[in-house]
Amino acid sequence: KGFAMLRGLPEGVLRALGEACLPITEDGTMWMSGALRGSPMSASLVREAKALRRRSVSEVFGGRAVVGRYVAPKTLGYELPTAGWPEIAFAGRSNVGKSTLVGTLLGNARLCRRSKTPGCTTTINFFETGGPVGTYLVDLPGFGYAERADDQQADWKRVMLAYLSARDRSILRHACLLVDARRRLSPIDLEALAAFSDLQVSHHVVLVKADLAKPPDLAATLVDTFRTLHDLQARSTCLPVVHLVSSKLGWGIPQLQDYLTSFVVDALDTKRDQRRERRRALADDS
Repeated sequence: KGFAMLRGLPEGVLRALGEACLPITEDGTMWMSGALRGSPMSASLVREAKALRRRSVSEVFGGRAVVGRYVAPKTLGYELPTAGWPEIAFAGRSNVGKSTLVGTLLGNARLCRRSKTPGCTTTINFFETGGPVGTYLVDLPGFGYAERADDQQADWKRVMLAYLSARDRSILRHACLLVDARRRLSPIDLEALAAFSDLQVSHHVVLVKADLAKPPDLAATLVDTFRTLHDLQARSTCLPVVHLVSSKLGWGIPQLQDYLTSFVVDALDTKRDQRRERRRALADDS
């Protein structure tokens, strides 16, 4: 089974998706793939669905008036951040729209430098979310652009893998693999999914540019994605959740913010529990 997070999609898209998925929330924002039509949901499945609902987004992303900001490498001393803030990474093929989505999540689609030429993000870029809980969104270099030299593509891959390997999982909380909703998962996307799992990085798939896909194609891509993820689950750290978003029209952006917030809040809860245990141990020793 897998969960598809939807919001504000046109009626035609929902009708097409209805052939493959079932709505499992009254507001129609969460759909499930892999259930028999009309079959009752188990109590555990209901709890799992509710666990994916809204967390306190304002803690991480701030209110509507709050806009995140780009953190220049010089500010970080040309090193990875050392503040210990939770990080959410974004990966995907060149020109899939990573920078646009990151900017949209931060409240300003123009915040990140974009180009019509694929492959312009060649370094790791950090962005503060702007909320009271310090959090970084990490824009990783794009991969798979054929017109770039093979050695340059290899360099970007090494940069991405070095980052994923170096970051402690208490800091790198989650990663999003962005895939064009008009296309199926490609071999290089599957390679990225395998790399995340090999490095034990929690991750999930985000289908972007949903507004550009025809409803039947969008439904077919969603079903194909779930089937592929199901085949990978034996050793995968990929979560069975797929978000459909449109940065241009705002489809799915609030739901994606909600979901990413849960990883940050969980990290903070873990740190609080660890501090509480340390204080209790010190009190027992004294």
